[in-house]
Amino acid sequence: VEASEQSERMIVPEVVVKGKLSSYLNSLSIDELGNVAVLLERSDGELFFNHNFNSDVFLLVGPEGGFSDNEKTLFKKLNLNSFSLGKRILRMETAVLVALGNITCRY
Repeated sequence: VEASEQSERMIVPEVVVKGKLSSYLNSLSIDELGNVAVLLERSDGELFFNHNFNSDVFLLVGPEGGFSDNEKTLFKKLNLNSFSLGKRILRMETAVLVALGNITCRY
């Protein structure tokens, strides 16, 4: 909050941890699932930086070592949008900052 105030941002990013990933995703409505952006390492998907979001975005950033095969299967089953942050593999905390910086710059 203090960093947002200092940089005069109008939006303060919200970080929410809601237990198991599968339980959280299964609790979302169809509209909310459409707003989920999965950031995958070594993905051939669309670059995150090239995508325009028209509403709130739920970012899913994996742990060090990436998402498990079971989690990736769940993402496909739920037809979630997956994106790449580029060719480099970023640490989780760096990936979050890069993604948030990209989203907030568009407002």
